[in-house]
Amino acid sequence: MPAPEFPVFIPFAISQHPATGPALHPASQAAHRDARIVSALERLGELMRNLTWDTGAALGLSPLQVQLLSYLHGHPPLTAASLARHFHLTKPTVSVALRGMEQKGLIKQTTSPVDGRVRDLIPTAAGRKTALKAASHLDALLPLLATLESRERDSLFNLLYQLLDAARRQGLIQVERMCATCQHYTTRKDQPYCDLLHTRLTPETHRVDCPEHEERRA
Repeated sequence: MPAPEFPVFIPFAISQHPATGPALHPASQAAHRDARIVSALERLGELMRNLTWDTGAALGLSPLQVQLLSYLHGHPPLTAASLARHFHLTKPTVSVALRGMEQKGLIKQTTSPVDGRVRDLIPTAAGRKTALKAASHLDALLPLLATLESRERDSLFNLLYQLLDAARRQGLIQVERMCATCQHYTTRKDQPYCDLLHTRLTPETHRVDCPEHEERRA
């Protein structure tokens, strides 16, 4: 069975503790809290990969196709190039997955209304039905979150947001529709504020995938 097609990004410079080695090494985890955090995140990532794999097997899709179809269904029409950038994959890898989805009748290509040379990808009626199932591939995490108190979930989201933003600023990941990169994101009285919604943003109300996002102009 071929290896699952999960988006993978390996930084050129990998930091590790000089005495105990990589963060996932048991000696590092025994000695350093940060290594234990990395290990816990890796195990959660493994859980999410397994859930995606299981969903794909049930739908007759590869793990990458599950992610692509889920993303296409919840966003405006996208191109193969934009999907490749989002998932940190080569365009040929994404194109192969998309071709299979098109052959299954799940997506179709349309001419972009903005640029006639560009081909947008949108789900078909059958694709939208399948996408609803595909997009639920991580819903098994919701009951786990329910075991935490509300304030703990607020704190967890705030910390995860900060980690994502740090990874974005270091070029490790693309988070294209988060508050930190939005034209409407500003501060008022030293507090984060959304000019579009006319509201102050508390740590737990920041977004990582906002439908009203507009890329900040340079």
